[in-house]
Amino acid sequence: LEPLAIAAKCMQGPDAGLDQVLLMLGNLYRIYGAPEINSRVRTCIRKSLEKRWLPMEQDVFILAVYLNPYIRCAAFSTKNPVVKPINLYQIAKRLFHRFFDVEPNLDFHEAFFDYSKDLREFSSQYMNLAVMKQLYQRENKRVSITKVWEQLDTGESNGRNGLVKLALWVLSIVANSAGSERGFSKFGLFLTKLRSQLSIQKVKKMTNVDMDLKRQHEELGLTTDRIKRKF
Repeated sequence: LEPLAIAAKCMQGPDAGLDQVLLMLGNLYRIYGAPEINSRVRTCIRKSLEKRWLPMEQDVFILAVYLNPYIRCAAFSTKNPVVKPINLYQIAKRLFHRFFDVEPNLDFHEAFFDYSKDLREFSSQYMNLAVMKQLYQRENKRVSITKVWEQLDTGESNGRNGLVKLALWVLSIVANSAGSERGFSKFGLFLTKLRSQLSIQKVKKMTNVDMDLKRQHEELGLTTDRIKRKF
């Protein structure tokens, strides 16, 4: 059960993106497909994973993995027709229209296939993937994929930059409610019996200030690391 415990911990992280969730589910499916695992356990866990995957909005999860420039199509089977570039483009086209209420133009189409071929501004070299990885490794942090894409953002809402906007939108989605739960927990610390007359707006502002300060302190390295669970 160790892989399940680790996956549950990772998926509750404050920056657990859709790409991480799908990769985690895929890895669990692979782990529990090993023949050395008890067949009953293997069947039960795999069925549970399939049950959770089927009702999910699969398009956005698949696109999130694809728009991770460190992965692109590497995590998918080459035999799967769903992840062929033309089919992935159709997914991107649908989601672009859904998110921005506008049809992607020809430049978006060309940008998408340039990305799939590692060309022009979407090449690994131009996106500084190796450099970004080294910088984050020095700080002992996981690479922020949104920061990688932000380097390319020109502010335009369609065309070649439309792909950048779509990537930032999809990769910014956090796949859990940990942030909201943390916010409600903060509310409880501020709205006590002694301060029961505080207005909702006042509590909200106090919580925002507290969480912003905490985030700034973390970025500056002024906070101490919490003791991690041992599995």
